[in-house]
Amino acid sequence: MTILLEFLLFPTRSSNLVKLYSYVRVAKFHYFSDPHEDEKITAEGMMRFLEDMNLDPESRVVLILAWKFKAATQCEFSREEFVNGMSDLG
Repeated sequence: MTILLEFLLFPTRSSNLVKLYSYVRVAKFHYFSDPHEDEKITAEGMMRFLEDMNLDPESRVVLILAWKFKAATQCEFSREEFVNGMSDLG
């Protein structure tokens, strides 16, 4: 059974909600990831991410976001950084 179908059939099971949120975070990562480096969101994907979030790339909020995601490289997120960072933000 797919995660989405399981959630729709049994929405009150907390484990189903956790699985769904995890699935959504991974799907979002793949939406922004580099087509040539599928384990990274590079500068182009980062700009799309910030645009979707209505964030100015030069704002302090972006620096705080990178810090919260524990980004090792400027203007990039690894899959682990993005998924764990989104999870930590809620």
